[in-house]
Amino acid sequence: MNWEELKEVASWGQHLLLAQLNADRWMCLEENTAAESVALTFQFFASMFVVIEGWKKLKLRDQKIEEILDQNREGVDLLRRARNAVYHFQKEM
Repeated sequence: MNWEELKEVASWGQHLLLAQLNADRWMCLEENTAAESVALTFQFFASMFVVIEGWKKLKLRDQKIEEILDQNREGVDLLRRARNAVYHFQKEM
């Protein structure tokens, strides 16, 4: 792995850490209002897609992860849509 590839993987790792932090917050939903719970759920889903997107763009490989992604294409697409809803302006909700 060269220096540029190492920096890319480190950047992906940062997104992985942020997704984990979102997961931790999401698991504590009972401490939040209904509106906060919805917002945290979408934030968690959006961050998971960013991790998946980075995994694919960097062409990282792990047989088990590839199997999980292949078996859950519809779920991955729902995560993509959640990311778009969180981070891209929508004229309609």
